[in-house]
Amino acid sequence: MKTASLALTLSTLFVASSASVLTARQGNNVNQPTCGTTADATLSDCQYLFDHWPNFADWGPTCHYSLVHKAWRPACYGNCCIYTDWDGGLWEDIKLAVDHLLDCGDSGKDSVNGVVEIVDSGRVCLSDGTGCGDCFED
Repeated sequence: MKTASLALTLSTLFVASSASVLTARQGNNVNQPTCGTTADATLSDCQYLFDHWPNFADWGPTCHYSLVHKAWRPACYGNCCIYTDWDGGLWEDIKLAVDHLLDCGDSGKDSVNGVVEIVDSGRVCLSDGTGCGDCFED
């Protein structure tokens, strides 16, 4: 009886500890954004880009920051560009990050900018078309 009870207790502990690990990794959680880190993008352009996701996808444009680090500009619309510091991110993860970054917006000024980190992926930044270096050098 003690053996069965011990086995049940151990299996319960294993399942409980596994569940907490799985919960933390589901959906590539987005941390809180840091607002005001780069040049302003036009908030209405960024909202349009978000609402028509991913109609403007293009992983081709790249830029460099801190002399040796490469960043990608996978989407732009008007005066709003999305930058990432890793290649080939999942569109849904990037969209989730952009959704959080839109909270940095100032509707009175029609402007937005900021950077946020996606757990287990990298950083995503919203800026104008010249924001690459400012996005990730802070």
